[in-house]
Amino acid sequence: MIFLLLGGQFLLLGTMILNFKPQLPMDKVIM
Repeated sequence: MIFLLLGGQFLLLGTMILNFKPQLPMDKVIM
């Protein structure tokens, strides 16, 4: 379960970064 949640969050982060390419630091994006 935990691994699935982590994998899903990483996929979401990857898609968000590819789509928006935010200029914010990774720390703020993760939080």
